[in-house]
Amino acid sequence: MAEGKTVDEFTSIELQQSASSTAPADARCSGPVFDISMHPHHNIVAAGIVSGTVEVHAYAQDSCSCMLSLNHHSRSCRAVAFSRDGNALYSGSLDLSVAAVNTEGTLFWQNSDAHTSPVQTIVEVPSSATAFATGDEAGTFHIFDTRQSAPVFSINCHSDYISDIVFDKDCSRAITAGGDGRIACLNLRKGKPMARSEQLEDEQLSAALLKGGKKIVIGTQSGAVNIWSWGNWDNISDRIVGHPQSVQSIVKYDEDTILTGSEDGIIRIVGVHPNRMHGMVGEHDEDFPVESLALSSSKNILASISHDETIKFWNVSYLAELESNVESGISNTSNCGMSAVSDHHAADTSTDSFFADL
Repeated sequence: MAEGKTVDEFTSIELQQSASSTAPADARCSGPVFDISMHPHHNIVAAGIVSGTVEVHAYAQDSCSCMLSLNHHSRSCRAVAFSRDGNALYSGSLDLSVAAVNTEGTLFWQNSDAHTSPVQTIVEVPSSATAFATGDEAGTFHIFDTRQSAPVFSINCHSDYISDIVFDKDCSRAITAGGDGRIACLNLRKGKPMARSEQLEDEQLSAALLKGGKKIVIGTQSGAVNIWSWGNWDNISDRIVGHPQSVQSIVKYDEDTILTGSEDGIIRIVGVHPNRMHGMVGEHDEDFPVESLALSSSKNILASISHDETIKFWNVSYLAELESNVESGISNTSNCGMSAVSDHHAADTSTDSFFADL
C-alpha cells in the first residue's frame, strides 16, 4: 500500500471477480501444517505436519487427494522444499534432522544431527538439483548436498532464528532474514558474511529478491515491508505500509509484484516501486493468520496455510493481466479479476501425475 492510503480505503476496494474461475478443493491434512512447497512441474503440494509427518497431495480442478504420508521425522516437520528439478523433496524437523525423499517416496538421504537447534526454514539452492539450504532457531545457516552427509557450508549469522533465505541470480550469495532484527548477506564462494544490517526493532520474517536482484523486500513483525537496496546494508531504502499485522510470508510473483500473507489472515497483492496495494487474493476463515504461501510454477495457483489442518488454493491467473497493465502504465485494477475477499479457484492446466507409479 502506498504511504497515505489507509487500511479502510484498501479493504473497501470492490474489484470484479471472474465467475468461471474454480479451484481445487482444500487439501485436508492429518494435522496442523507448518510449511508447504509446490512442485516445479506438476500439480503437487508437499506439507510438513506438526506430528512430524510429511504429506504429498495432488490437486486437480475438482479434487485434491493425499498421495504420500511419510514418517521419517520423530518430531514436528517445520519446513519442506522441492528440489529445483522436482526429483527430491527436502524436509527439516524439530528433532534437528534434515532429510530427502525421491519421487517414489523413498528416503534416500538423511542427517539426523544436521543442526544443534530445531530447523526453522529450508529452501532449494536454485543452481543445483542436489543442494539445499537450512536455517535453525539459533541463527545457524547450512548448505547441504545430498551427495555427502556433512554440510558443504556452515555459518552462524544471526543471534536468533533464521526465518527465510533467498539467493542471488548466480547463487554466489544468500540473504537471510532473522528474528534478531537483522538481515545478512553471505558470500558463499568465500565462505563468510559479506555484510550484516543494523539491528532493527522488528523481527524480520520473510524475504524476496526483486528488480533483477537490486532490491530485497522483507516482511516484518510490525506489518511493514522493508525494502533494502543491494549493497547498502546500513539502513532500509524504502518501506511499504498498510499491513495492520505481521507479514509472515512473501512470495515473489514477478520483479515488481509480491504476494504477502499476514497475521490478519489476508493474502495481498503488493506492487514494489511503485509501492501499491493492488488488491486481495482472499482471506482465511476465523481470522486465522496466513503462515506460509507457495506459488505454482505456472503462477496460476497460490497455496496457503494457517493454524489448521487445511491447505487452501487460490486462482491468481488474473495477475498476468495486472502485470501487463503495470508494464503498459495502466493503473486501474478493476478489470484484473481481483476482489477484497476473493474466492478465485482454478487448477493448473497441467494434469501430469508426479507420483504416477504409486
